[in-house]
Amino acid sequence: SPELAYYDAGMSVNYDRLVTADGHTWLSYVSHGGNRRYIAIDGKATAVTQPASPSLAATGTYTFTKPSSIKAQPSVASPELAYYDKGMSVRYDKVITADGHTWLSYVTYSGARRYVDIS
Repeated sequence: SPELAYYDAGMSVNYDRLVTADGHTWLSYVSHGGNRRYIAIDGKATAVTQPASPSLAATGTYTFTKPSSIKAQPSVASPELAYYDKGMSVRYDKVITADGHTWLSYVTYSGARRYVDIS
């Protein structure tokens, strides 16, 4: 497929899928124009898998029992963007396991995917 654009080192993209095809791992996202785009990534990527036996529904509302950080990536090293206090709740659309933790994931009103570590 022809190259449409490129990302320089240090740039970021909000992606919603990791795809393995043609011997490569690809980040996938929907562009502002509504087209699905793919970016081949090299090196070690954060592995995102579905939990083997989830204790939560795949989607739903979660009420926090302690302060919990909101992050742009499902990684302990990802900087905190904001946080939920104990008693607050969030409607999530995914439960994933990444970086050795269980994360709730949701899309913000502005369209950015966010992650909250719950384990």
